[in-house]
Amino acid sequence: MTFKEFASYLSELDKTSLRNKMTEILADLFCQAKSAEIGKMCYLLQGRVAPLYTAVEFGMADRMMIRAIAKAMDVEPSAVISEFRGQGDLGSAIEKIKNQRLKMKTKNQKLKVTQVYDVLYRIAVSGGEGSQDKKIQILGDLLKEADPMSAKYIVRILLSKLRLGFSDMTILDALSWMMTQSKKLRGEIERAYNVRPDLSFIATTIKKMGIKGVEYVIPVVGTPDIVDGIKRQIKDDKAILEGEAIAYNPKTGEFLPFQETVQRKRKYDIEEMAKKVPLRLFAFDLLFLNGKSLLKEGYIERRKRLSEIVKKGETIMISEEKIVDSAERLEAIFAEEVKRGLEGIMAKRLDGEYQAGARNFNWIKFKKSYESKLTDTIDSVVMGYDLGQGKRNKFGIGDFLIGIYDNKKDKFVTIAKIGTGLTDLEWKQLEVKSQKTKVKSKPKNYDVDQMMECDVWVTPSMVVEIRADEITRSPVHTAGRLMGASKSGSSQMVVGAGYALRFPRLERFRDDKKPTDATTISEIEEMYKLQGKKGIENI
Repeated sequence: MTFKEFASYLSELDKTSLRNKMTEILADLFCQAKSAEIGKMCYLLQGRVAPLYTAVEFGMADRMMIRAIAKAMDVEPSAVISEFRGQGDLGSAIEKIKNQRLKMKTKNQKLKVTQVYDVLYRIAVSGGEGSQDKKIQILGDLLKEADPMSAKYIVRILLSKLRLGFSDMTILDALSWMMTQSKKLRGEIERAYNVRPDLSFIATTIKKMGIKGVEYVIPVVGTPDIVDGIKRQIKDDKAILEGEAIAYNPKTGEFLPFQETVQRKRKYDIEEMAKKVPLRLFAFDLLFLNGKSLLKEGYIERRKRLSEIVKKGETIMISEEKIVDSAERLEAIFAEEVKRGLEGIMAKRLDGEYQAGARNFNWIKFKKSYESKLTDTIDSVVMGYDLGQGKRNKFGIGDFLIGIYDNKKDKFVTIAKIGTGLTDLEWKQLEVKSQKTKVKSKPKNYDVDQMMECDVWVTPSMVVEIRADEITRSPVHTAGRLMGASKSGSSQMVVGAGYALRFPRLERFRDDKKPTDATTISEIEEMYKLQGKKGIENI
């Protein structure tokens, strides 16, 4: 299949919000695909070139994409930026530029899906010195060859802004529909997907073998970066454990917030971050051992086998197990774990078999995020926003940055970026209010990490009331962040994470308040300290 044909399906998906219609479009696409194509299509539909559990990312930002488009179209970056502002989407921007430049013939109107996938994969794995220029060169050449519609979707895929409005489950429905014109095989396919969460593998298996193929799906051993430590501690040749890898501070032994754990993604130096933010794998179940699935075994037997195969070491720790017979004791244990800085606890039935992906009471997660610890709202200042992409193009805003005033620094510091939870009316209100206060460059009294830079900056005048589940620590927000001198003493470097809001959502606009009336750093610090105590008291 040509990528142009594939892009036409993406266009059809873009035009509908009806789940059943999406399923039918995807099913038709899968029917037309060859077995060597369908897996790569599934990755591209996710906006990726590899499974979600692998650390293969494109690492493309808007600024890099603008340079690549300018190179492909032989125009100045300012021309691309101008079109971007008008369209609100770089994909639509290159499509329009290409359509306007009809005299510029594309070299290859028959680019195959597999060819485009291979180029995108090269971009994703390109790293090291000069990798940005290399990516821009590779992408520029590809965009030059692609037709206008194909170029639009290539750009959106690379920027992780495909946003077609469906989940992995819709793809599983479509695979069933491809075979039966119904969703009746969804259950069987989902069970296989929960064992091997790789849409490419599942789709390719079904395309080659039909529904019978999913019976032979087994888990794959050896995908986290703690593999070496696991190999030293596991006595047997092949095993699959259930557990959670948690970052910790080797000096204090304290567990670190989730936001610091995610710095280990591929866009950072993984080896360097592995030293700074090492992981401990807390194992609490055994699913597979030396060719035999243990999913049908009871929990007690699985746990017994787990304790038998794990040697002492620094990477794997068998999670502490406590058997309880009352809800009161369970709640007390939960409070203890939250106080230690953990997310919560896992509760399992002693006689329950393991059901991957199932939602029932054989096992449940009880997390602190399930009950909000932050009872107060926070008044914050809108500092800037990113342009709307895809279906948010009509609002002109895709997400917005909020902050509070730090009187010691005499600067506004960031505490959250919000991209969900607003109604259509609220997005429009935000856009209208922002137009009155937008400025050409970031105000000098803004302290913003480069990861939180905005497309559009506004003066500190709009106050919004925000509700959140809790306050956490974050390396990318500047509220309360500690800075220190570098080894050379010539620059400042981050030495402590700042404060951030977990699951922030807009409560209301506060036209009655001034920016100086916003929540202060000292108030945030006090709320951060109190939320743990309140959580324990509530239980």
